Amino acid sequence: AQLINSAKLTKTGAGTGTISSELVNDGQLLVSGGRLILQGRSTHSAGSSFSGAGTLELSAVTTSTPVEHSFADGFSTDIGLLSMSLNSAARMVVDSGTVRVANFTQATGQVKGAGQLILGQASLAGTQTGTGTTVLSNGGNHTIGNNLTLSGGRTLRNEGSLTIGRANGDSVVTLDGSSLSGPAAKLQNQNELTIQADAGRTTSILGGAGTQLMNS
Repeated sequence: AQLINSAKLTKTGAGTGTISSELVNDGQLLVSGGRLILQGRSTHSAGSSFSGAGTLELSAVTTSTPVEHSFADGFSTDIGLLSMSLNSAARMVVDSGTVRVANFTQATGQVKGAGQLILGQASLAGTQTGTGTTVLSNGGNHTIGNNLTLSGGRTLRNEGSLTIGRANGDSVVTLDGSSLSGPAAKLQNQNELTIQADAGRTTSILGGAGTQLMNS
């Protein structure tokens, strides 16, 4: 079954709304408050949009079956928060072109594809894979507080202020260079990078063969 939105779909109130069917979004998703969770597969065209002060959560029905949420070249959103925090089976797909998100949290799940994902403000964990680039924008305060793996030739480029580490635990950023995952991953720092390791805690950047941490 499909829910096809070609106009305006609004979620109101401070509670949580859930869409478990496939969503084809060519219009506007307005989350004025609370949280709207997309559990079924979703596709979002270049002309579609997210807006409002609430949170839109990319998720899945179960943790055993991956669910893809695909974004077309030119998609842009300034919604209060676009999040991947609830389900490790969620997949955000940017196959080509450029997608822009003002405020993004990835606590689990996977970002994938060959396109460019530009983030205004970001908190990252989980996995990012594919030959695309994730850009942490200039002017944003970005964090990697938990474990993040870059694989399949992924590039993470920091153009803002990026802190790796957290006060209440260890943090690991893994740059995968194994032949099984494809090309080697890269972490490029073009502005300000801070490695935070408080007393009794460890923060590590681990790199396989061919991976690079580039500070320019």
